[in-house]
Amino acid sequence: MSSASTPAPVLQTVAPHAVSATPRYVPNLLLVRFKPGLTARQRAQLLTDAGAVVDHQIGQLGVFVVRMPPQRRDQVLARLRASPLVAGAEKDGIVEQLDTTPNDTDWLDQWGLQRIGLPSAWDRTRGTNVTVAVLDTGVDTEHPDLHGAVLSAFDLTDSSVGAGDVKGHGTAVAGIIAARANNHEGIAGICWSCSILAVKVLGDDGQGTLDAVAQGIVKATDAGARVISMSLGGPARGDTLDQAISYAVAKNVVLVAAAGNNGSSAPFYPAADPNVIGVAATDETDRLYPWSDFGPWVRVTAPGCNPAPALDGGYAIFCGTSAATPVVAGLIALALSLRPDAGRDQIMQAITAKTDPLAAIPQGRIDAPATLSAVAPGTALPPAPQIATATFRGVLTPSRTWRVHKRVVGAGAVIGKVTFTRGSWVTLSVISSSNKILARVSGHTPLQLRRRLGAGVYWFGVATTDRRRVNYALTVVARP
Repeated sequence: MSSASTPAPVLQTVAPHAVSATPRYVPNLLLVRFKPGLTARQRAQLLTDAGAVVDHQIGQLGVFVVRMPPQRRDQVLARLRASPLVAGAEKDGIVEQLDTTPNDTDWLDQWGLQRIGLPSAWDRTRGTNVTVAVLDTGVDTEHPDLHGAVLSAFDLTDSSVGAGDVKGHGTAVAGIIAARANNHEGIAGICWSCSILAVKVLGDDGQGTLDAVAQGIVKATDAGARVISMSLGGPARGDTLDQAISYAVAKNVVLVAAAGNNGSSAPFYPAADPNVIGVAATDETDRLYPWSDFGPWVRVTAPGCNPAPALDGGYAIFCGTSAATPVVAGLIALALSLRPDAGRDQIMQAITAKTDPLAAIPQGRIDAPATLSAVAPGTALPPAPQIATATFRGVLTPSRTWRVHKRVVGAGAVIGKVTFTRGSWVTLSVISSSNKILARVSGHTPLQLRRRLGAGVYWFGVATTDRRRVNYALTVVARP
């Protein structure tokens, strides 16, 4: 008899990083040893005459680490070496951690990826067999750094160029996620070997509609994307968008969206949806950019100015929460490459809980090594329930005594809870797509019902017999 089990994830073999053979030195420090017998006054005078001051000491070795302006380092070194009171003086060499460092020409400019610890994360995986959907203005598949990265493309607009990109926005987003790295070309994408599914939901003017975004989410989900990156949004929300998000959540997809660039705390959608990871943008000092939106609905922050592919085949600095969002999406893809069987909630927990705390910002900055360690610590993670939550608000009046709300749910337990105006009498119902009432409860606030349902479309009805205005909030929670 044989037993079946989920195989342990295979870690990708990554070549060790080789430190440059050319020595590099700290520009403003020297290491000095004085001859025996000198007093502290004599040492201080000698350093003053040479133009240096003591930074710190290694007392056990008799070494003084001295500091001077960088442009005077070599002159100070020559003067100290010439002094009969100095036993030895040398430059302070630089050593490097042995992280995986790509050879892409613009890697040194990618401060954001270095800040979140990606070189250490790349020691574990560079990403493979993960598809990330980019809902945007399309993608330039001919860009040298994106050759082979784009699987396919869908155009949900009336663009004259189909799924191509005339704005450059979607191309920049796709490049941050999956530019081919270690190819001596341009930048390093976060997920070196991931695939991009380009879904064009924004027209050639950079604008789109909620229904196009909703359709794009469904199409990306059906096409097998594990991650959906949306560097777009607006203050409007709608039931159609909620349904699309719920559809993706039910199929174990992680959604990420930009928080917006208005410097406001007002909710911005789809980033403010509780089933989406909303991303704000931080600068090189780990503070929010002044233009970044913020608020309790934001889940994490990420570096907000990053080099990215441009339409002319070159590169540009791409700034905004639009640039921060693909950093998070790319890290999620890396995590999924380590643990393909990880659930959506496990990934979201790892991304949002394993962050670096920042001053004056409730949400931390993403931490790549910590995220990967949380997702794949070396032992199998227990399966986590996939929970989807949606909240609807409405008003019942003498002329409109009932309302219904549509949800797409996966197979499992569904809990409906409605709170409403105190003293009113309300009925909450679950109705199948064939118009059959599956469960019903009536009474005063709050009301709750629970029912196991198969995967599909259901309606949640709220009704009253009162002859007055009734305000209500309906929350639907679906779990396996």
